[in-house]
Amino acid sequence: ITGGDYGNGTSEAYTLIASTDPNIATISLSINGGNANLQFGSTINIIATTNVAGKVTFRFTGRPIKKCVQKSTSSLQATCAWKPSIRGSGQISASFNPTSNLYTNVSTIPANVVVARRTGARS
Repeated sequence: ITGGDYGNGTSEAYTLIASTDPNIATISLSINGGNANLQFGSTINIIATTNVAGKVTFRFTGRPIKKCVQKSTSSLQATCAWKPSIRGSGQISASFNPTSNLYTNVSTIPANVVVARRTGARS
C-alpha cells in the first residue's frame, strides 16, 4: 500500500498487517460422551475444553452444580463428575474465567439434556 501524497508529488511505502485478536478465550463442552439422555443418580462426566488456563463453573439449568464450581483447568480441560439428583429436562452450561486478565470471561451455549430414571431402578 502506498502512503499519502506529501504535497510534493512523492509518497512513502508502508505495510499494514491485519490479524485476528489473539486474546479471545474459548470454551466447549462434552457431556456424557455425547449422550444427552442422562440417568438419575448415575455419574455423568462433563468436560470443558478451553484454549487458555483458568477456572470453569458448570451449571444445570442456570444453577451451579455442587462440587463443580471454579474447577481449575489441567491441560486446558476441566472435568465435572456429577450425579443428577433431580429428574426431567434441563440445560447444562459452563462459564470460564481465564487466569490471565488479557482474556475475557466466556460461557457456553446451554445444551439440552434429559435426566431419566435409572434403568432397573426401583420406584
